[in-house]
Amino acid sequence: MKEIHSLLKRQIKRHLKSIDTGSIPEAWERFISSINESYWQMDEDRKILERSHDTRALFQTFPDLLFRTDSGGTILDYPASSATGLPFFREGVIGKQIHDIFPANVGKKLSDAIDTLHKKRSLMSTEFSIAGHDSEHSYEARLLPLLESQVVIIIRDITDRKLVEEALRESGEKYRQLAETSHDIILTADLNFKITYANKAALDFSGGIDPVGMSVIDFTPPHLHQHQPEMMQKRREGVSDMWSFEWEIVHPAGAIATFDARSTLLTADGKPSGIMFVLRDVTGRKLAEEALRESEGKYRQLAEKSHDIIVTVDLNFKITYANKATLDFIGGIDLVGMSLLDFIPPHWHQLQLEIMNKRREGFSDVLVYEWEIVHPAGKIATFDAHGTLLTQDG
Repeated sequence: MKEIHSLLKRQIKRHLKSIDTGSIPEAWERFISSINESYWQMDEDRKILERSHDTRALFQTFPDLLFRTDSGGTILDYPASSATGLPFFREGVIGKQIHDIFPANVGKKLSDAIDTLHKKRSLMSTEFSIAGHDSEHSYEARLLPLLESQVVIIIRDITDRKLVEEALRESGEKYRQLAETSHDIILTADLNFKITYANKAALDFSGGIDPVGMSVIDFTPPHLHQHQPEMMQKRREGVSDMWSFEWEIVHPAGAIATFDARSTLLTADGKPSGIMFVLRDVTGRKLAEEALRESEGKYRQLAEKSHDIIVTVDLNFKITYANKATLDFIGGIDLVGMSLLDFIPPHWHQLQLEIMNKRREGFSDVLVYEWEIVHPAGKIATFDAHGTLLTQDG
């Protein structure tokens, strides 16, 4: 026989003092056993009632619509206070099937979710939409298993969240379109240098090779490799400054191109998630600058070897260059930084000002004239002079 319930023991000791609860006579055993089972069942019933009361109290605290159903989807309980604002809510749902109080397509989704829940015994979720009084509403249903094969279904209105997600998708698509039509190369990479996005300009540069999944380091010359880990580590630590720098990229064909680069930290949920690079090809400009440097060096050598005096000034008469012949004429005095007017007789100053005003306006003709220069010793020398306009970036 099952262990005698404590309440039954007290009753036997009180009313049947001649019977030892540790050794029930055979004649009494069946009777005592039946009463003992009843006592234990009363305990179980009380626990169920307590659980039911606790569950109901818990249900009433939920702001979401919450149903408790049996294994077949019959509604056992719900908090009426939270249901009235929902467009699909109907009165008197206890005892009905969950699929009967929703539109057919939603009801089938929930019934299928209940079936799956019983098989997997783990949390299930599903989303659905229902036309409301003014607009369509989106909902998320979460299903959790309870004891005795019961199910809790929590339904939350997620319309606002869905609208935000849609707005983000639209804005993301908008910026993707801008990126795809940009003439600059736009790349994103994760914090391990793996390329996660490349726009059309990047594909055009690479000759159609899709770099997504490849490493940024694969396209960087070896002499720059040491700088990249240092920069990436700062990004991992959350440094969010926009960095501007000149960078070289190795073309798949082997040629090296130079870019003006800008890099920006990307974040997800407030944490560093990657880098965006915007690259503008300046290879042509760099080649032109190099050619100018080379040609400037070449013409500087010619100027230094010339027996003619060669001087350049800015548009305020400040001397910016004087060749060796000039230094020889002046007696070794470095004229750079001095004013050209200091070496011209006063009666020529007004003409000089008029000519310079024309030069400031872009007058580019070569002027040929006879000119006088005052030597530091006071002597005046006469020269055949050629004046021409210098330009920079047009």
